[in-house]
Amino acid sequence: MSANNNVENLEGLGEELEPRKQIDKNKLRMILALVSIIGTYIAAVVLGNTKVLLTTGNGNAAVDDAISNYLLNDASSKTVYNQMVTNGWVAKDLLKNISTQNSAIIDNQIAMAQLAQGTNALLTYGLGMVAVIGIAIVVTLYAKKN
Repeated sequence: MSANNNVENLEGLGEELEPRKQIDKNKLRMILALVSIIGTYIAAVVLGNTKVLLTTGNGNAAVDDAISNYLLNDASSKTVYNQMVTNGWVAKDLLKNISTQNSAIIDNQIAMAQLAQGTNALLTYGLGMVAVIGIAIVVTLYAKKN
C-alpha cells in the first residue's frame, strides 16, 4: 500500500507549470549592444577627460626688476665692497629667476605628458567604441539572417 501512495504523490509532477516569458533573442542582442556602446562612450568621456595647466609667464618682468635694482644699487655704491654686495644681490635675483623659469619648463613638460596620455586614452577608447559598434552591427545582421 505504501507503493501506491508514492505513485499517487508523483502523478502531479509531470505537469507543466506556468511557462516563463521568453525574451526575443534579437531584442536581447540589441539591448546588450546598446548598453555596451553607451558604457564604452561613458568610459571614454570619464577616462579621457584630462585637464592640465600650462605656465605661460617667461619671467621677463622679474629679470627686468633684478637689473633695475642692480642699476640703482650700483649707482649708490661708493666702495668696492658695496659693489661686491650689489653684484651678489643681482646674481641671487637672476639665479632665482632662472630657477623659476626652469621650474615652469618642467611643469609644462609634465602637463604635455599628461595631455599625451589623455590623447592616447581617447584614441584607445575611440577604437574600442568602433570595435563595439562593429560587433553590434555584425551581431544584428547575423541575427536577422537567422
